Amino acid sequence: MLRAKTVTKFLDELASNSPRPGAAVSPLVRSLSAGLTSMVCRLTIGKKKYADVQEEMEQILEESENLRKRLTLLIDEDTAAFNEVMAAFALPRESAEQQQTRTDAIQAAQRKHHSFRWK
Repeated sequence: MLRAKTVTKFLDELASNSPRPGAAVSPLVRSLSAGLTSMVCRLTIGKKKYADVQEEMEQILEESENLRKRLTLLIDEDTAAFNEVMAAFALPRESAEQQQTRTDAIQAAQRKHHSFRWK
């Protein structure tokens, strides 16, 4: 699991000749952004001078933490989906039937790959 690696090990793997960790970069960056949002909320909540936005910050904090947790899981899910895309591209394509099977497998795998869907 890429999300269980240290930052140094993740970066080393990202810099390698393997395309696999590249799929994890998008959810990683987005989870870092959500984490920064959570930090700002926590620095704001409970401060007298920000009392007028306390409720809004608490709501944003809840949303950013839910998002951060989901995006963190996507680090590995996107990598697994990317691996499926790559496996589909490796399928044989000599006959018309093989070409169709390969095309169907590529499309199915891409639909699973979260980086192709910006929700």
